[in-house]
Amino acid sequence: MLPQIKKTLGELGFKENEIKVYLSLTELGEAAAVNIAKKAGLARTTAISILTKLEKLGYLTTHKYRGKIFYWIESPQVLAGVFENKAKLAENLNGFLAGLYREGGNFPFAKIYDTKAGVKKFTESMVLKTKKKSIFYTIDAPREGNYRKVFSEDLERFFTLPKNSGRSSPNFGAARINARH
Repeated sequence: MLPQIKKTLGELGFKENEIKVYLSLTELGEAAAVNIAKKAGLARTTAISILTKLEKLGYLTTHKYRGKIFYWIESPQVLAGVFENKAKLAENLNGFLAGLYREGGNFPFAKIYDTKAGVKKFTESMVLKTKKKSIFYTIDAPREGNYRKVFSEDLERFFTLPKNSGRSSPNFGAARINARH
């Protein structure tokens, strides 16, 4: 049971030493920092900083008796309630942020065209957005025949393929745009 409790506390965001302190205090009930640190196997100052954090998060309570601070764990229901409230806050924040998400921002994106129709549609849309006699650079060389496979008889209507200068790479090419569709 203890390994499952440790795992669950870790999934809730508790760090390893926080788990040790939380479980030590759970077992001890009410205790002073020195006793909690000893049970958790941590330095007293480390335990005190963790106890302070857990108190601020609402997971435990303190009281002073004869000048000494004593700690005790709140009911497990308090722990559940804290996370339920965080979930509600996150849900509310989601609603607020949804309206701002990518609003007015320029973010990179990628589209994949892996069918003949998709490649043709993409290329035609790029040609329509480009000035006549512009150079259209591609990763696939136009002379390799892939443009003819996609455009068939429409190829010359869109592109003028440059004469092979012997310098072009088989994986890179350029074509001059003939006309706007």
